[in-house]
Amino acid sequence: MDVQEMLEMVQVNHQAALDALAAQVETLRETVQLQQLELQQQREAHEQAVATLENDATNLRQLLQQTQAENQELSATVHLLNDELNVKSTAKRLPPTPSEPETPVPSYEREVPAYDNSAASHTSMDTSMDFSYPALWDQPQETMAPLHVYNMYQNDRSARPPKLAGFKEPPAHDSNSRLEHELRRLREKLGACSTAL
Repeated sequence: MDVQEMLEMVQVNHQAALDALAAQVETLRETVQLQQLELQQQREAHEQAVATLENDATNLRQLLQQTQAENQELSATVHLLNDELNVKSTAKRLPPTPSEPETPVPSYEREVPAYDNSAASHTSMDTSMDFSYPALWDQPQETMAPLHVYNMYQNDRSARPPKLAGFKEPPAHDSNSRLEHELRRLREKLGACSTAL
């Protein structure tokens, strides 16, 4: 083999090596492009996820503020209903006693009859003296006013005086049931809000 043939073989081998390197470079270039495209997609997905998380955080913050305001309002309503229920329970345990009507006290003073001077016109002890009682003493005395007993209606309901037309007993049982139902509903709503938080 002469030198010319050796040079041609070297050139062929060198060209084959260059072609192989070019193919590897092209493969690497395509790989890099694919990786860049994948990174771009990952970056876009990450940015979208961050935006979604920020939006969710804003919505949750607003929901938390609204829930806190509702909890404060419900707590105030529960306190008011508790106070009203306590007042009604106290009023139910201690009903107001109706005041008895004032009755005039009958007078027991005996009226003194007017004195008749004609009966004492004589001053000497003789048969003409008049020892008779004054004329007004023979008249019947005035009848004493009857005593009024106001505790006689304890057992006889038919003999009790009628109630006033405008007086109505408050429906304490219905009012207490309504307040208890409202308190139960508010407590359930407070529990649901706390669970959601």
